[in-house]
Amino acid sequence: ITVTTQDGGFTAQCSVTVTDINKPTQAKDGYYEIANAAQLKWFADEVNGGSYELNARLTADIDLSGVCSKDNPWTPIGNTSKGFTGELDGAGFAVRNLCINSTADNQGLIGRLGANGKVHDLTVTGSVTTTGNTAGGIVGHAPAKTSVINCLNEADVTAKTCVAGVVGKTQGNVANANNAKNAPIIKNCGNTGTITATDAAAGNAGGIAAVNMQ
Repeated sequence: ITVTTQDGGFTAQCSVTVTDINKPTQAKDGYYEIANAAQLKWFADEVNGGSYELNARLTADIDLSGVCSKDNPWTPIGNTSKGFTGELDGAGFAVRNLCINSTADNQGLIGRLGANGKVHDLTVTGSVTTTGNTAGGIVGHAPAKTSVINCLNEADVTAKTCVAGVVGKTQGNVANANNAKNAPIIKNCGNTGTITATDAAAGNAGGIAAVNMQ
C-alpha cells in the first residue's frame, strides 16, 4: 500500500499479507492437515476450484454441522468432471454430520474421484439426499484407477439410482484382463446407513456399491 500526502507529495509504503484463517497447515510431505470443519471446507473449495490433485489427512474427528445443513448443503469434494485426483487420508478419524440435499448427480463427501484419486481410513456419518443419480456416503462415482480402502459409511443415502453406502457407481472393465489392473479398488469397507433408491423401476442400490459400469 502506498500513500501520498496532498501537501508536499511525500509518500510512504507498507506491505500487507492477507491470509485465509481457514487454510490448514501443510505438512512437510505436502499434505494439508485438517483439524476442523472450516478447514475441510477450505480444502473442498480448493479442489473444486481446480487444484484437483491436492492431498489431505485428518488430524481429528470433523463435525460438519457448523458448515452444512439442509439449507446450506455440503458441496462434494471433486464436484466437476475432472474429479478429485489427490488423496484424502482419514487417519482413522470420522467426518460427522455430513448434510447433502441436492438435485445433482455424483453426491457424497467426495462426489467423484478422478484418475489415481484415493480415500482411505475414514468414517462418514450424516445424510446424503439427491433427486439425481449416483450417490454414496464416501464417494458418489469412482471410475478406473481409483481406490476406496478401510472406509465405513454410517450416513443414510438416498438417490434415484446408483446409490450405496460407500460408492454409488464404479467404472472399470474387470472382465477384461488387460483392463482389470486399472479397475477401481474398494477394500475393507462397510456400511451401516439406510440406502434408498427412489426409482422403483430402475433403481440400483447396495450396501458397499450399487453398480459397476463396464
